[in-house]
Amino acid sequence: MKKKLVVAATAGALTLAAGQAFALENEFHGMMAVRAYNSNYLAGTAGRLNIDGDTKTTRNWVEQRTRLFYSAKANDNLKLVTGFEIDSAWGNSSYTTGRGLGGALGSDATNLETKWAYLDFNDPFVGANFKVGIQGLNDNYKSLIVGAGADAAGILASKSFGSATGTFGYFRFDDRNTGTATAGKQARDFMMIDGNYAVSKDVKVGASYYFLNNDNVASTGAVPSGTFNDYTVHFLGTRASAKVGIADIDGFFVYEFGNAAANAASRGVHINAFAGNLATKIKAGPGNVKVSALYVSGTDTGSGSGNQFINVDNTTSAAFAENAVGAMGNVWLLVRNPKETTNEQAIVAESGNNNQGIVGGSVGYDLTVGKVFGNANVGMLATAKEQTGRESRYMGTEINAEVGYNLFDNMSVLARAAYVVLGDYYKNKSTLAAGTDPANPYETQIVLSYKF
Repeated sequence: MKKKLVVAATAGALTLAAGQAFALENEFHGMMAVRAYNSNYLAGTAGRLNIDGDTKTTRNWVEQRTRLFYSAKANDNLKLVTGFEIDSAWGNSSYTTGRGLGGALGSDATNLETKWAYLDFNDPFVGANFKVGIQGLNDNYKSLIVGAGADAAGILASKSFGSATGTFGYFRFDDRNTGTATAGKQARDFMMIDGNYAVSKDVKVGASYYFLNNDNVASTGAVPSGTFNDYTVHFLGTRASAKVGIADIDGFFVYEFGNAAANAASRGVHINAFAGNLATKIKAGPGNVKVSALYVSGTDTGSGSGNQFINVDNTTSAAFAENAVGAMGNVWLLVRNPKETTNEQAIVAESGNNNQGIVGGSVGYDLTVGKVFGNANVGMLATAKEQTGRESRYMGTEINAEVGYNLFDNMSVLARAAYVVLGDYYKNKSTLAAGTDPANPYETQIVLSYKF
């Protein structure tokens, strides 16, 4: 009799749980990508390439990334959004714990990373949308300030007013004293106010005010090495996009001002920096011609003197910039590109270029014919100002190409190759043997990608 009661109780509990579960709309999606690399500089990690001192040994490796996203949708106005990530490099380790591990024989590793965990809801009073928790964060300036896979804990509110949309966000990037009596006293906070307006179907404009405050004087190991640890920076930005005949044109301008110092006791410097981008895509034959130009102000010294562009970097790692240089167009060896995954190395790994600034751009052509797609690009890069110990501002020219095939609607295979002709910026470096110039960097990739 007792066994029957247990079975009945269990069945009742399962029925109740099932009823509650069916009240939710469960959404799953994600991706998996496997990339095989061959390069003379890349090393399967992140950060700036060591052009001045690397041994330039040819190396190859395979990495994979899996992302799983789950949403529990209660109704049209409320859902929980979560995201998880599993990264591995083939052969790296097994039976261990840590991000990016588990690719060696035996595999078993604790390497599931939490990427997102936030509530997404529409408030019943004014109809604004709120996202509260750990979520993806991207600026409206092609990730030049923050973005390209950046995730942060905070709140993002947005509301539409006819053809206009307003957004307000607050995020806490770091808090060195979390869990102590002085929590919040050595923190780095970010506020964003964005507005977008559709002038017409083909013309859109927008403006922004961002505020970055850092009292994190205890931080160490930031990107770049000259990053200030105590600063207050204001960002003013404007942007526009338009479709004119066969051309799509977009551009932006960002101005920064504020004060930055090495610590709270230092007088520091006044920030007076800016960046601008102009890009166009023009229909030409079966494909499109794409042109991008980018300028980011900089200084003539790596320590910074006020004109360096302040962006959002990760103060807990010397390798992970939480921004990218997608405004340069489709180049990925000269600059960090948002399209990269676990391997994020580039000659310029962050949008400020180690306080030196950027003058660069690219021109390319892409097309799709049936299941075949591809593109080819040429990119150029220089510092904004002359640098001490360098013979030239010119850092290099990248030539790259991609060709892929859609095996299924949501699965493709892709071959990529890039080669950089280094400029005189790297000529006659004392870190190399006398009379020796660095070898030109190259990389090839074979990518298998599945999205669902």
